[in-house]
Amino acid sequence: MQILILVIASNQPEHQADLESQKKTWVSECNENVSVIYLRGWDQSECYFEKDVLFVPIREEYSNILHKTIIGINYILDNFEFDVLVRSNVSTYFETNRLVKELNQSVYRGSFFGGYFDKSKDKNFYNGDSFEYISGTGVYLSKDVVIELSKLDPNKYTGVSEDLAIYDFLKDKGFKTIRMARNNLFSTHFFIPTFNIRVKNTFNSKSASRRMQLVHNFFYTKSLQLKVLAYFKIQINEIHEFLRHPEYPHMYLIKNRVVLISFLKMKLSRLKIILNIIFN
Repeated sequence: MQILILVIASNQPEHQADLESQKKTWVSECNENVSVIYLRGWDQSECYFEKDVLFVPIREEYSNILHKTIIGINYILDNFEFDVLVRSNVSTYFETNRLVKELNQSVYRGSFFGGYFDKSKDKNFYNGDSFEYISGTGVYLSKDVVIELSKLDPNKYTGVSEDLAIYDFLKDKGFKTIRMARNNLFSTHFFIPTFNIRVKNTFNSKSASRRMQLVHNFFYTKSLQLKVLAYFKIQINEIHEFLRHPEYPHMYLIKNRVVLISFLKMKLSRLKIILNIIFN
């Protein structure tokens, strides 16, 4: 299986710092079945690919991320071979050996889209009621789903964040939807080794790079003793992160109630998919 990770990037200094941290850590250790492309906008009238960067003709603005994504995947469909595309960002860490192992499981056979299910309350959807969507830290798409997504018209989602728009566009297309794991250090401040780890801190732009290096040290240290030490270094850093930006206890509990419920739903959904495969 060939996996292509499409990473949304920009010229903002904090994003550039995170990009460089990715290249120094997990991107430098990518599994042979995983490739990474950084997606950037520019002021030219056509797409241009150089090394690992795809430049597309769109202004670099947050409001243009969805449009940039659709232009990017159309170019990729015409110029690259892949089985699964992962749309992500510069503040996410992937352990690509675990990622390959995950995506080679039988539940990912055939058409699917998936990722970590978060909750949102956006006035542009469902009368402002709370609803689930797939977080943009990792949107996983089989190739035929990418082909369908390439037809999305960004103008129909003006003012809507790109991950909400992608999920809304795909959710009623009949594709299998898979709930997937993610460790969000910003929410839990507790490190769980998995293939997808969100390292962003909205209060401190330097946190992502620091977390990325600490997590990388854990995954790629050789001895058990050093691995245990690396784990404790991550947890010590998370204590400092929490104390620098303390939350009221009830807010911390509310955020992590969502995390726990999402985890339990993922386990139940995975069990249903496996049972369906076995008995059908």
